[in-house]
Amino acid sequence: MRRTAIAAPLLAVALAPLLVGAAPAVSPVDSPPTGPYTVGVIDTDTQGRVFTDPDFLVVYHDINDNPAGNTFDCATDCLKLYHPLLTTPGAVLTMPPGVSGTLSSVVRPDGVGDQVTINGYPVYTFSGDQPGATGGLSATWHAVPAPVQPPPPVPAN
Repeated sequence: MRRTAIAAPLLAVALAPLLVGAAPAVSPVDSPPTGPYTVGVIDTDTQGRVFTDPDFLVVYHDINDNPAGNTFDCATDCLKLYHPLLTTPGAVLTMPPGVSGTLSSVVRPDGVGDQVTINGYPVYTFSGDQPGATGGLSATWHAVPAPVQPPPPVPAN
């Protein structure tokens, strides 16, 4: 597997102390991280380019979640396997450079906290994964693809 961090090296060094506090939730009762939250991107052997948390754990979405309808399929026992990626209310969330999509958050109705969303999908990490692994895939759980923005047009001479 080839890991590709989509961020300038200087930015990564500058943000490293902030990302330490932005680790993924280990259990649904953990406190959300504080400060800016940035997702990462890696290339996987089986799923292509996908989003990760700051520790390079692949993030997944449950196709049965409906945040617009305020319903989340993953609750109670499910949260022991799939951990919601949480953030602090009102935190500024940033998308990696060169990747298209929308990064936001939604308040979970079960009181777990503010969950990060990518392109409207609430995202989770899988408890059995190591960085870059995609062990959380199933019929209802999908890795969140990270589409690359097309390069800007080259000006004509």
